[in-house]
Amino acid sequence: MAEFVEFDGNKIGIDKQYKLIDSPKNIKKIASHYKKLLEKINEGDDSLASLAEYSPLLAEIVGEATADMLALDQKEKKTLEDFSFSDQYAFFNECMTKFIGISLPSKSDDEKPEEKKEDPKSQEEEPSTN
Repeated sequence: MAEFVEFDGNKIGIDKQYKLIDSPKNIKKIASHYKKLLEKINEGDDSLASLAEYSPLLAEIVGEATADMLALDQKEKKTLEDFSFSDQYAFFNECMTKFIGISLPSKSDDEKPEEKKEDPKSQEEEPSTN
């Protein structure tokens, strides 16, 4: 069954609704952008400077991927710089998840990691006061 990713162009200043299908063309596009992201990350080192460079790098690649996946023209591509990175990241991540089965970590504070549940057997029993 086909997988679809929908995107509201108003999120990036374009009065258009997008609906992408998991076509071989779109799979190749998103896989190419993911590969570029991995290559750029692997070029860096583990220093704090490279960590500081990670966010702009991610913004650049996600912006490029968004423009490519939505087939934006030069003027539309330029507008991406003034619109929500979170919306673009979510779109990129959904394309990756649905088209190639890989997802990036959530960047939203709304999605908190699952709390560890304590094993009831590991809790010490209260000493009895008889």
